[in-house]
Amino acid sequence: MHLVIPFPHVREGGGGIITFIRQFSREAAKQGHQVTVLSTLEQGEKSDELREGVRFIRIPMTRSRILRRIRDYPRFARRAQERIAGLAPDVVLGISYAALAGIGQKMAYRSASGPVAWEFAMWRRLWSEGYVHTNPLKKALISLDFKIQERLERRCVNAATALLCQSGAIAEGFKEAYGANIPAHIPCTGVDTHVFSPRKSALKGKLGVSGPLLLFAGGFSAPKGAPILERALPVVFDKYPGAKLAILGKESYALKLPPQYASRVLHLGQVPHAEIQEYYNAADVFVYPTVFNEGFPNVLLEAMASGTPIVTAQIPGIDEYLHNNLSALVVEQYNPDAFAAAVSRLLGDAKLRLTLARNARQASLRFDWKRVTAGILSFLKELR
Repeated sequence: MHLVIPFPHVREGGGGIITFIRQFSREAAKQGHQVTVLSTLEQGEKSDELREGVRFIRIPMTRSRILRRIRDYPRFARRAQERIAGLAPDVVLGISYAALAGIGQKMAYRSASGPVAWEFAMWRRLWSEGYVHTNPLKKALISLDFKIQERLERRCVNAATALLCQSGAIAEGFKEAYGANIPAHIPCTGVDTHVFSPRKSALKGKLGVSGPLLLFAGGFSAPKGAPILERALPVVFDKYPGAKLAILGKESYALKLPPQYASRVLHLGQVPHAEIQEYYNAADVFVYPTVFNEGFPNVLLEAMASGTPIVTAQIPGIDEYLHNNLSALVVEQYNPDAFAAAVSRLLGDAKLRLTLARNARQASLRFDWKRVTAGILSFLKELR
């Protein structure tokens, strides 16, 4: 089977979608399929090359400065459509709005998260409850942006033959939002359970942490629950004076904490992907208070596979991966008090941490990339 995956800006160290493209395409190639990734050309890259069995064709295109989602995806799609026609694939795997490039082809649509209307609802709640302050003009621009995104998403879903979704809840969300009466395959996200696995780590000592270590990984932003954590941390830090928080990844939200708390947050920035595993192993608790209904985040799968005890927020479909009090502590979204209580409870109960870690590790094995990829490929073969 020949698969084409069009998506701009495929780079090492990207977010969840980039991880999916790289891991899925490599594994699909290993399993004997022809995979071509259409991306954009950056300085120093080759326009056409074979890497780990996957062909990368890169198209010259500059990035827009503003409104990138609604400008860059359609521009990229127009450039990619001609290439796709020439490649004559069996199936196009259209991801997010890059799926516009697959219109007219046999295509499976893979969302980046839930329907875009869910994301807009999240921003409205962040504004209304005072978690994020945005001036009226910017709100108006964001609202317009989401309306255009919804039109793009509708075009992609309506052109698709099938859906690939992170959870059944996400699939139902798309079917309800767009009347998409098409088959859906679940799951479509995975983890390398060999790279991410329970190991001993001496990293806490290197970081100068003698007490409990909390870990957040990924883009530290309002959608990922940064303002929730901002309100929860003082409660946890007061109860556990030696506790510290390490933040891995880009920070677009600046924590506003009193000095006695701010000094206990380690801002570690971007860490090479090969080193991330050690941070999971060093952490006593992985914290992820997301308010973004994003499917199932890679970082949660990585923490599960690493055997790191997890406190996270209730997102659609989370019970298809994790179960409260069995493999994680799961609290309602937008509830800093509940989140602080769950983290404090876990830090104070070593037996519970061990139980959650073991069960989460076992659950993660269902989502090893080899297994997930085989399931997706079997589903896509039926579309031919």
